[in-house]
Amino acid sequence: SALLAREMIPSTNVVLLKDLAGYGEAKEWGLELAQDIDQWRNGALKWDDVDHRAVVLCGAPGTGKTSFAKVLANTLRVPLIPTSVAEWHGRSHLSGTIKRMEEVFGQALAQAPCVLFVDELDSIANRNTLDDRYVEYWTQIINRMLELVTEALGKEGVILVGATNHAIPIHRRRHCQIGPR
Repeated sequence: SALLAREMIPSTNVVLLKDLAGYGEAKEWGLELAQDIDQWRNGALKWDDVDHRAVVLCGAPGTGKTSFAKVLANTLRVPLIPTSVAEWHGRSHLSGTIKRMEEVFGQALAQAPCVLFVDELDSIANRNTLDDRYVEYWTQIINRMLELVTEALGKEGVILVGATNHAIPIHRRRHCQIGPR
């Protein structure tokens, strides 16, 4: 049938970063990363010299942060591993949350090169403003997140893209605003 034949034809409509409009500095960052990844794949650049390995996208809901991550993975010709802080918290108890975080980051390490997309970063508590009742819980999550991010950024081929609806303080990482400020 026509429907079956259509499903068997591979799609040639892959959207790449060069095709996007309206992404400003996020697009610039991604295009620079794509050049670095090509040089890395060709042996002309060591992984330690790829300086575009992580970014935090900030923008209101619906501004295209998730779409950007998909297009970035297409452009880099690597798998996208999507996750969210809310998905981690959907597990029961603290141990379930941390286990899910470890599974996702482990998947990224195993599938490198890849783009690991972590949505809803603003759902991670700020340790400077923690309520005493929750400090033990959140300190474990924050510390494990920092360990996992550090490990991922040290692994050849892992690109980390975070997303948030609100600008959050993250030291030494690049922020790219998407949409109006």
